[in-house]
Amino acid sequence: MAARPSTAFSFLGPAALLFLPAVALAEDPPADKPAEATATVETPAVATPPLSGSAAFGISWETSKFTQVRIGDAPAILIPGDAVKRTEPFRHFTGQLNGNVPCPGISGLTCVADLYYDTNYGLETSDVDTVIAQGGAGVQYAMGTSVYGVKLAKDRWKVGGQEFRRIEGGSVDWVSALTEELSSYVLLTAQRYRHPGDQSALDADYRAITGNLRYGTKDRWESAYTVQATFSRESNLGGDPALDNQTILTRIAWDAKPADGWEAGIAWLFQRARFGAFDPTLGVRRDDRYNGFDFQVSRRLTRDVYLRLDVGFAAYRSSAEAFDNDWRSFGFAVNWKF
Repeated sequence: MAARPSTAFSFLGPAALLFLPAVALAEDPPADKPAEATATVETPAVATPPLSGSAAFGISWETSKFTQVRIGDAPAILIPGDAVKRTEPFRHFTGQLNGNVPCPGISGLTCVADLYYDTNYGLETSDVDTVIAQGGAGVQYAMGTSVYGVKLAKDRWKVGGQEFRRIEGGSVDWVSALTEELSSYVLLTAQRYRHPGDQSALDADYRAITGNLRYGTKDRWESAYTVQATFSRESNLGGDPALDNQTILTRIAWDAKPADGWEAGIAWLFQRARFGAFDPTLGVRRDDRYNGFDFQVSRRLTRDVYLRLDVGFAAYRSSAEAFDNDWRSFGFAVNWKF
């Protein structure tokens, strides 16, 4: 669980999606890696049935406190103004589809594909509406208590009804059951960001490595603890060092099943991004910090349908004060898993 960058900083406009380059990676590793999904397995294998997925419909009330800015004439820099507090309801839809079939001719090799679609629409305004679509395909190889994977993927992002970013790239990952309780996950990512029109100045190469340890207890709540770290680097393709950045992200999470039909989870996330040079538009060299906290509890309504409560808080602080933001969210969702 992580505060979605599209809402946590949406009131700053489309460029706000750039401020948290790694938050989108702060979710748990994919569900088709069962050694991460449960650390009690002895031999990881690609998830069955061959087709699975989920769909969630929800509504939330999100409050953001941010600083109004204006652009100075000489020099042309962003000038922070008064703090503004804004609350707006949003409706959400998230859908995910995962497929896997044995690859012909090689024992233990599985062909996998996945689709992901996420929308976030304001019920009062549309200027911060976001749509994220992703598709990927690759192969996985199971050996002993480990699963190795290679995948190519494409993303499309829209903000306010306009195309904002296209992402193409690939990843290599490895998940392993170290003991009956402990599993590890390693992910290497290489991507290229493309933007339309004048926003092409934001085009960049993105590289990241993520490490994840998950400990699943055998207590009556089936509690599990996850620690994750991501190190990433974004290099501007236009050669502007003020847009280069190095980021470190840390996430600590706990999830459990406190009673039959109930699931709960808590996560804390910290991220720091340091940029490569002084930015004359901002008047500073950016150094950004993000602290986020999420709580989630679900109640099973039927065998495959859950009602979920989501609560989130986040604080974003930057050496460029115009980007300071406090965010909180409260919402409900109906989640169908198949």
